[in-house]
Amino acid sequence: MLRYTGYNFSLPYIDHVDEASYNIAAQMIIDSGSARPIGMHGYPPGIVYVNYVLLNLFHDPTTPPGTILWMVRLISVTFSMGTIVAIALLGFRIASPLTGLLAAAAWTFNPTVVEFSRYGTADNFVTFFVIFGLYLLITGVQLNRQGWIYSALIASILSILFKYQAIFVLPIFFLFPLWRLTNPEIQKSTVLLNFLRSFIIVALFGFWLVFLFPALEATSSPDWSAPTSDLTFPTPQAFINNTGIFYPLIANDWLWLLGWAGLFLVVALRFARRHINIIGLAVLALSLLFWVLGMSLYGTLNIQQFRQFVSAGAILQLLQSAGLTGLLFLIDSTLKQRLKTRLSDFRNANAVVVIAFLVLFVAVNIPDLQLSRFNAYEHTLPDRRNDLAQWMDVSLPGGTYISETENHKTFNREWGGYSGSNRFELYEVVNFETRSVEEWRALGVEYAIVSQYIYREMQNSEEGRAQLAQTTLLKSYPESDQFRGPNMVVLHLYPMANSSIGQLGPILVAGYDLSDTSARPGETLTFHYYWQASQPTDSAYAVFNHLIDPDSGEIVAQVDGDPLDARRPTSTWNDPAEVIMGSSFSLTLPEDLPEGTYELVTGFYDRNTGIRLVDESGSDRLPVATIVVE
Repeated sequence: MLRYTGYNFSLPYIDHVDEASYNIAAQMIIDSGSARPIGMHGYPPGIVYVNYVLLNLFHDPTTPPGTILWMVRLISVTFSMGTIVAIALLGFRIASPLTGLLAAAAWTFNPTVVEFSRYGTADNFVTFFVIFGLYLLITGVQLNRQGWIYSALIASILSILFKYQAIFVLPIFFLFPLWRLTNPEIQKSTVLLNFLRSFIIVALFGFWLVFLFPALEATSSPDWSAPTSDLTFPTPQAFINNTGIFYPLIANDWLWLLGWAGLFLVVALRFARRHINIIGLAVLALSLLFWVLGMSLYGTLNIQQFRQFVSAGAILQLLQSAGLTGLLFLIDSTLKQRLKTRLSDFRNANAVVVIAFLVLFVAVNIPDLQLSRFNAYEHTLPDRRNDLAQWMDVSLPGGTYISETENHKTFNREWGGYSGSNRFELYEVVNFETRSVEEWRALGVEYAIVSQYIYREMQNSEEGRAQLAQTTLLKSYPESDQFRGPNMVVLHLYPMANSSIGQLGPILVAGYDLSDTSARPGETLTFHYYWQASQPTDSAYAVFNHLIDPDSGEIVAQVDGDPLDARRPTSTWNDPAEVIMGSSFSLTLPEDLPEGTYELVTGFYDRNTGIRLVDESGSDRLPVATIVVE
């Protein structure tokens, strides 16, 4: 429930940029045979080909390729669930069923792990193959099952196909089976022959990866986290810093101190080692060490690179759980020694210790469970960026905009999943305050999407208020516990030239822009209105604009039309705080229109019934401006 709940969060907006990258790469392979145009031709092919298969099987070509992302996420979440099972099995193999259950439970409830489990990225796949591969490897060596050892090697290769960094633990899968040479009951020739076969498998895979598949060109991928240009000798400082990226997120309670104490005692006390598969424990410790050392070849990474250490985090969790159960085994042995003459007393004391520990374990993990439960709920909420994209598409003419990071791809069809009709081009990811409104206009920018925080900061300063006075606040998305995503406002970088002229029914004519108040016969006046609606109308109303001879009352020119895009009728105007920037109207004066003074009036009418909206006095039209015809 913690993982599958909200698996389709944010869609159709694509929250994670990597999800879009894999999806676009797969579509490019379908369309042109290669993902080279975006530099993804050398990227680990596993996650790209998951998208590729689903696009081939289920994608409607008339829709954006991102429409199949919910399927990718479902598969990814399922592999995340498989990792929980693999952790339980591996914990059982290195110590006991309790070890596996404790590690699996802690991994299940960890809020950071739950957060990352829903993304359609490579992390869930590689973690499953690494952990399940280690289970197969240790089991195969312990029980001398060569088929299991080969299967472990295949699992390791699959993990590399999803993330090249998994190659750091490949030597363990390749070399650990040689440990069987220490067993006099196993023929050394058989072990060496199997090792040779494994060597051939690894050699063939390496040849394909390097010489046939362009893995060495992976650094051209967008946001590639392991560029070869950063390769360096791993320093102790880099190792410590990189461990600090994932350790605090996994080891987030004081039970870890007990776990490390128990692990130390198990290793240090000879009699205690019989409770733990010490060789299996060493394999896990080496795998963790190799992974972090391998990532440290790229220097000190940052906290955003946590995803590179998910597999290391799972191994870490297993080591801690082995330490906890090792501590319980030591307590069990101590009780048995002290109460060896009274077996019933030992059983009672043993049960009390185990039950008390399990109660303690559950109590300590309740905060994690609560956070993960909230995380699952939060992912069921609609994303603000979908509302923003839909609103701008049907309410505003296309144009160039600036925004902060949260909306840098909201209107990007490929990377953000935008499927609207109007085009909104991103000019720059930047803070609105970095330039004046006049400078933004000169650069062709029409809209600014500004965070609520920055907007409030501007309202609280004289300079900010002066800058906001040169804009029109069109729409506000305030803080709400009913939505996820950023809180923001949308500004039009031009103020209303003329203010409110009156109200008809629930619709206030908040202002208008008019190209000119004087014209010659045959010329065209252009104008548009700004409206605010206290509530939606009962049906879709159209706008009429009449140019009237004030002496005779005769209509000398007129233009009617929808107030906005037909997809945004007045019956949907349900936000009283929204300023609705209407469509542009063009009113052409007759060629033979006598000179004089005329009046431009406007109003709303129902096309089906002819009924008009009226003001408080009963008038069905509002005077807009006086037009002088020369």
